[in-house]
Amino acid sequence: GTNSPTQRLDVNGNIKGKQLATTVQILVDGSNVSWDMNSGSTAILTLTDTGRTINNPSNIMAGTRYSLIVKQDSTGNRTITGWGTYFKFAGGIKPRITTGGNVVDYLEFFAESSSILHITNHISALQ
Repeated sequence: GTNSPTQRLDVNGNIKGKQLATTVQILVDGSNVSWDMNSGSTAILTLTDTGRTINNPSNIMAGTRYSLIVKQDSTGNRTITGWGTYFKFAGGIKPRITTGGNVVDYLEFFAESSSILHITNHISALQ
């Protein structure tokens, strides 16, 4: 049938011409940023001040890939200085977010478990 679990995706993520979609959520900027992963596997955060901390997300589903799009406001020079303990980075080195005005960084994570998120990709300075 058309919903058979044996269906394959083509290189564009299509099944029989239908584009797969994900829910995108907008995170609320603040000193501590909350991310409920039940609200979407892709999140957008527009930074409006410095020294932000991304809290440990809630409702992480093991085996899932999650994306975080971090945008600078027009002023720029905004920073993320803290990450929850669930986030795991290569060599323990936390990502440095690009600080130019209106610049975007893209971060991707893989959930090993409900409390471990490995960074798998960080693309800086998208404009």
